[in-house]
Amino acid sequence: MLIGMAAPGMPEDYDPNCLEKTTIQVANRDLVITRQDAERIRLTVEKYLAEKKPKLEPSVTGPGPAFIDCEGTVRMGAWILGSAFSDKPELKMSYRIRTNDLILVQQVIELAQVAGQWKVTGVDVETYHSFR
Repeated sequence: MLIGMAAPGMPEDYDPNCLEKTTIQVANRDLVITRQDAERIRLTVEKYLAEKKPKLEPSVTGPGPAFIDCEGTVRMGAWILGSAFSDKPELKMSYRIRTNDLILVQQVIELAQVAGQWKVTGVDVETYHSFR
């Protein structure tokens, strides 16, 4: 275990480099993501944010180092990489802005694979409401 290298909000004895790869189910296939793939996606997102300068929520920070936790979740600092549940975009990175029992607000960056390379296809804020 790597002591003191935990991501924000994680226990200090948490090992951020638990897994070398994971599988994310996208709309039409299972997508294997390695730590190297995650790092390439992070670099793509950083380049996009630096060049396009999209408006992000004030509390949102850029992605941190890419790793795959012991549960198979791809993390980049406070960002989580997951399925977009559609063909295009295939993946989305999400950053939880606000959450409580009634609402979840998150910044998202949508990604699609184009000619073997990852490309940012959109930046948005998603709000989910609980219907109790």
